[in-house]
This record gives sequence, C-alpha cells and structure tokens, in this order.
Amino acid sequence: MEQLLYSDTSSLDAVNAKVLREGEWSGALNHRRKDGTSLVVEARCSLLRDDQDNPRSILAVNTDITHRLAVEQELCWNLGDEADQAALCGFSSMNSIPSWNLAPAMSFGN
Repeated sequence: MEQLLYSDTSSLDAVNAKVLREGEWSGALNHRRKDGTSLVVEARCSLLRDDQDNPRSILAVNTDITHRLAVEQELCWNLGDEADQAALCGFSSMNSIPSWNLAPAMSFGN
C-alpha cells in the first residue's frame, strides 16, 4: 500500500520514525493519486497509544495543497528580480517543496 500512495517511501519511513520517537509530526509529503499523478499533502501525524502506553497506531490527517503550492510558485516566478525570488521563495529541505520565507515578505516593497 505504501508504494501506491507515496512517491518516496523513505520519506514515510522518516516520518514514522519521528512520530514514534516524538509522538507527533507535521509537514509536507509527496503522494501519488490513483491515476499515478503526483500531489502534495500537508500531513499531521499523531501517535496513538494503548492502555499500557504502548504505540498502537499513527493517526494521519492529510490536506491536498497541490493547487496552493502551484499558485505560490507562480507568484514567486512573477516577482521578476532573481534576488527577490531568492529572498522570498525557498524549498523544504526534506522534499523540495516550495515554501515562503515570510520574514522578508513582511517588509517586501517598503
């Protein structure tokens, strides 16, 4: 099943290890749709324990953020100036998913 949903199962292994170690994890993951196309989800994972405090399962809530990321990337490209693009737009170190650097964005244009 993992290979049906996840483009890269090593990311899933890292997430599961962190949830088991720390009890929770949140971040972006690359998934695969039934038709084989890619999507990006914002995932929130929590460790559930039994009455003896042993790990029982991991509850994961995923939100498809593919469209939002495409819009954000388009905004980055439309900035025009490479220095502005570099200052405002970045990538997640875990999976090369675009992200905003909000500190300079707050003062951008002032």
